[in-house]
Amino acid sequence: MPARPKMAALGQREAQLKQIIQQRMREASKALIPAGEVSLNRSKDGTALDVERLTRDRPDLIET
Repeated sequence: MPARPKMAALGQREAQLKQIIQQRMREASKALIPAGEVSLNRSKDGTALDVERLTRDRPDLIET
């Protein structure tokens, strides 16, 4: 098998295995396995100010 298709297939397999590990870890950030450990940095939900909505809903807050 040529290198590029083999790399693509391995990349897909890596993604599948990563998903399986993440599902089994649930909310854990670290898992111990026979070959070592797996650590995941989970992203936190972000919050942002919706300025457009705020100015529409509360026009009294706008400085003039």
